Amino acid sequence: IGAWLRSGEVYFSFTPATSGTYLFNSSNTNVELQLSTTCAIASCVSATTGPGSLTASLTAGTLYYLTVEPNPPLQSTQTSTTAITVNQLALPANDSCAAPTELTAGVSVSGTLLGATNDFVGTLPALCGGDSMVGADVVYRFVPAATGNYRVDIRPTGSWTARVWVGSSCGVVSSCTSSASSYWSTTQPFTVAGTAGVPLFI
Repeated sequence: IGAWLRSGEVYFSFTPATSGTYLFNSSNTNVELQLSTTCAIASCVSATTGPGSLTASLTAGTLYYLTVEPNPPLQSTQTSTTAITVNQLALPANDSCAAPTELTAGVSVSGTLLGATNDFVGTLPALCGGDSMVGADVVYRFVPAATGNYRVDIRPTGSWTARVWVGSSCGVVSSCTSSASSYWSTTQPFTVAGTAGVPLFI
């Protein structure tokens, strides 16, 4: 779908045929996107200030409105165009505790949160920062070969923050023993204590 932008916003509507996570992409990254169930800010279900993409969990048969607005705002004599595409995302294989991705010491693994669901909720214990767990999540599993401390490096790609926590019970926030956050493509190392043969869930 194409659109012509000036200083204000334009609107699109979308009704998904099936429930799931959807990705909205703008060919022009200098825009803000907002998805609502009505043409009103109060009904916003997802929003972003850039770089021109948005993900949201949508319900089949529900009418949604996508607002597209230039960011930064255009001057009165300026114009811009954009094309919007919408795609349903598949669940990552390690979306839940049913099939965590196995980790091996010394081996880097790449993953994605696109299409993932928010399976785990709650507040981490003070030992792990006391943060509330919101948003999409995926699961990794590591079984130490020997008892000792292990270094974990996390590095998100792009302008977002990755929150990682480690526990002895998959998805149980109260079992957290270590956690860290990494911002905007920076590598953040942290240390976890492992016991030989005892799984850790990340």
